[in-house]
Amino acid sequence: MSTNYTATVTVADGRTDPDDVLDALVGFSPVWAQRGPGRVDVTLSLDAASLPEATSRVVELVELVELVEAATRSGVARVEIATSEEFDRENGAEPAPV
Repeated sequence: MSTNYTATVTVADGRTDPDDVLDALVGFSPVWAQRGPGRVDVTLSLDAASLPEATSRVVELVELVELVEAATRSGVARVEIATSEEFDRENGAEPAPV
């Protein structure tokens, strides 16, 4: 059985071109959001059988993001992974009716 996970990758430097990162992650419903001075969050969604599998896949994606960012000398500062249900709950989203 597959579960949907949401990962938030915080980029440590706002010089990264959003289009380059979003294009690299196109299959993962990426969202780009300014976090604050010098910080950007990229939130993405993926299906996995378990949290360890989701983590492994996100690490691969982070490596891809770091390759895209190499040209701008940006770097990944943090990665958070949760089930999409938990992510929505923590962010105040109403649960979907059953």
